[in-house]
Amino acid sequence: MKTTITAKNQITLPAEVKRRLGLRRGDVLAVIADVSSGRITLEVPRKRVTGENVLARTAGMWRDFPPGPEFVKNLREGSGHRLEALYESPR
Repeated sequence: MKTTITAKNQITLPAEVKRRLGLRRGDVLAVIADVSSGRITLEVPRKRVTGENVLARTAGMWRDFPPGPEFVKNLREGSGHRLEALYESPR
């Protein structure tokens, strides 16, 4: 993936990268520059998992399913996939 440095010395991270890492406006990233290799690395600090984090990140996740046995079936089958996607790391 490529990005361009703007006149204001800013870059835009691709939406897919932000989504996969769970980044939001205001998140702080560590910038590591390796001059010898010409490589710049952005590191995402590990967020501490709390009940509040889990609630905030999963709020509304199941609103498309009507309550009842079908909901429970879909919940059991799909929760693993949705959580994998939520915490997937591109490393």
